[in-house]
Amino acid sequence: LVWTIFLSLVAWAAECLAYYFLWLGIGVKASMGACFFIYAVATLFGIPAPGGVGPTDAALYFLPETLGIVSENSGAQITFVTILTRFSTMWFGVGLGAFALIRVSQMLGGAIEIKPDESTT
Repeated sequence: LVWTIFLSLVAWAAECLAYYFLWLGIGVKASMGACFFIYAVATLFGIPAPGGVGPTDAALYFLPETLGIVSENSGAQITFVTILTRFSTMWFGVGLGAFALIRVSQMLGGAIEIKPDESTT
């Protein structure tokens, strides 16, 4: 359990670092602490939604300006960082999982049939 928690913290910290480096990459001098805070809060906002779709995206969009990382009228920068963050931390994994599922299904001899439960009819 301790090893798994440690690996999870390392993986989550890597996502926060990616968020931080995206801001640096577009020339915004954001502090690492602020980026960790924003990413953590955005992740917590996303708990009620599957994959955090919606609440996490909104938090990643609105918190940087609210906390003063970027100035007003920088919607294009915030949108760019939000989209790249979500693509690299969520949608890449979803696509990779879908590819793996299709590949494993092919290795097992084709499509997997899902039969309706006869006890409910």
